Formats: sequence, C-alpha cells, structure tokens
Amino acid sequence: MRRKLVRLSAEYRNATTVVSMIVAGVSGFLSFISYREFLADTIQPPAFAAFAAFGIACACGALLHLIFILVLGGIPYVQKRLRHGFIPMIATLMVLVAMFSTYTNVLATGGGSALAIHAARHIDALMDVAGDLQALALEAGQLAPDLSDRAARLRAQADCERSEGCRTGSPGAGALTDALSNAADRIADSAKVLSSSQAAIMARIPELNAAFANGNDIAARSLLALLRSRVPVAVLRSAAADLRQSLGIRGTARGAALRQRQDDGIDALQGELANVADALEVMAGKLEDRLAALVLPDRHSLTKAGAILKHADQLVPQIAVGIAIDWVLILVAFLMGQFRDATPPPEDDVSDISLADARRASRETARLAAEVYLRDEDFACPFNPSFHSGTKH
Repeated sequence: MRRKLVRLSAEYRNATTVVSMIVAGVSGFLSFISYREFLADTIQPPAFAAFAAFGIACACGALLHLIFILVLGGIPYVQKRLRHGFIPMIATLMVLVAMFSTYTNVLATGGGSALAIHAARHIDALMDVAGDLQALALEAGQLAPDLSDRAARLRAQADCERSEGCRTGSPGAGALTDALSNAADRIADSAKVLSSSQAAIMARIPELNAAFANGNDIAARSLLALLRSRVPVAVLRSAAADLRQSLGIRGTARGAALRQRQDDGIDALQGELANVADALEVMAGKLEDRLAALVLPDRHSLTKAGAILKHADQLVPQIAVGIAIDWVLILVAFLMGQFRDATPPPEDDVSDISLADARRASRETARLAAEVYLRDEDFACPFNPSFHSGTKH
C-alpha cells in the first residue's frame, strides 16, 4: 500500500510539472501583453518591440518553471547550501519573479479594468458638465419669449406712430418710426439667436450621449467645448450696446409745442430702449456667470500601473489573480518539495529506485570491489615484509 502511495505521489508530481509548464506559459503570455504595450512607445518599429517583449516573456515563463522544478526537487540540496552560507537561490529567484513576471501579470489582469474605471470617472465628470450645459441652454431659451414680446410692443408702437402719430402727434412714416422698427428688429434678432442656440445645443445632446455611452471622452470633450461656445453671450451684449446708442433724431415739426412733443416721444423711446439694453445686459451677465462655472475637468492620462494604484480598492480580484498565477504555483511546489517518504518499505517488497540511485550504487559497488582487489594483491606480493614475517595487516 505504501508503495502505491509513493508511486501515486511520483505520478502526481509529474502531472504537476506539466501544470507548471502550462501556468508558466500563461504567465509568459500575460507578460508578453504588458511588455509589448510598455515597449511600444520606446522601441520602433513595433515589430522590434513585439520581439523584445516576446523574449522577456519567455524568460519570465522559463524562470517561473525553473523555480517550480528547483523547489519541487531540490529543497534538501538548497537547504544544505544555505546552511553553509551560500547565496539564497530560491529567495533570489522569487525576487526576480516579483520584479518582472508578477508585476506584468498584474498589469495584464488589472490594467485594462483600471483604465476603464479611470475613464468612467472622467466620463461621469463630463456628464455633470453636460447636464449643467443643457440646463443653461434651457434657461437661455426661456429668455427668447420675453425678448419677442418686447420686439412685438416696439413694432406695435411703430405701426401706431405711422398710422396715428401716437408719440409725436404727427402720423406718417419718419425717423421715429424707423427707429422703432430698427429697435424691434434688433431685439427680435436677439430672440431668434437665443432660440436657435438652444435648438443647436439640444440637437447635439444625442450625439453627446452616444459619446458618453461609448466611453469616448475625447469626442465628448470636444462636443462640450463646441456647445459651450454656442451660448450667445456676445450676441446679447452686442444687441445691448446697439440699443444704448443715441437715436440721433429730434423733432421736426414747425410748431414749438408739437416739436417739443416729438422730442419728448423720442426721449421716452430712448429710455425704453435703454431699459431693454439693461435687461439684455442682465441676461448676458447671468449666462456668462453660469458659463464660467462650466469648467471642463482636466484630462489626466494614467498608465496602467498608475491607474491600478489609484483604483486598487476596486481591483482586488484582478490583482489577486495576477499575483496568484505565479505565487500559488511556487507555494504548491514548496509544499510538495517538503514531502519525503521516511517509512521503510516492507522486507518482502522491492522499493522503487531512480536511475541516479542505481548509478550511485553501481559506482559504490565498483569502488568497494576495487579496494578488496587491491588488498588481496597486497597480501599476495612477495616483496611485502608482512608476507615473509607472517604478520597480518
């Protein structure tokens, strides 16, 4: 029974060696992925970078398999060397694995997820800005009806002045009628600009949402910058400046009383236009303040290692897998290397011996036979003093 267990253990070790080669291959493949990305920016052309990454990955995989074989079969030898003060081979190789293979494995298993998390955080920040910009567009669009009402009232006054002389008492087309019509057109144009700006911003919202859904932060950033420039603050300020300008007209009636009435109507219109200009300035100021608060977040580019360090709390499974690929195999080899069969086999049973043991036994048998032969020759030599004296060796 013991013999069967020992044989089963030997077969299990052989199977584990195959598993070691498979795991070492997986580790080398992950190392190849990481080193190829790492060397792509430093070695040109890309084929040379891929070749260098392949060589390093093969070295990492071979090193891992070497550690497994060394730990599994050479623990007593290594321990003997360590007792005599030799360099700790196992510890040195493990440090090499920690420096190269495990590091690249973690980059391969968690690097992509870390960059995705970092990009998602950036997308979330951009989505907040997009929501504020959409609210600002709605607010700007709500100003358009008020401006349209003001423009309609000025047109009504122009029609009244033209037909009945409501302001000057002198019906007919003239400078005041033209001033009223021009002011109404200027305010109406501002209202149209606000409405068209709102429509343009809202029309780009689906495209912006698609960029968010695809995780394309560069496209989302450019769209937000474009929509931010569509808010017509400058148009409102320009319209306000035009309305504040002097009409440059005075009453032309022959009679002093009628001329004074015309001047009073012109001054009243100038004051109304100034009030409209003040309202436009207030609107422009509010939009400008809201627009200034919409600051696009800075785009911080991170490497895979930097992203893993920044979001390590969300990458525990990926990091654990990257570490376990190498170190669990080394730990298994270490535990198996400690297993030794100290129970002697039954007397009527023949224990299995290795080829190396057989060779060592053969060499030892040959050495003992040679010693016996030389001793026999020594006794039989006539020139040996003990041969004549009869003394024994």
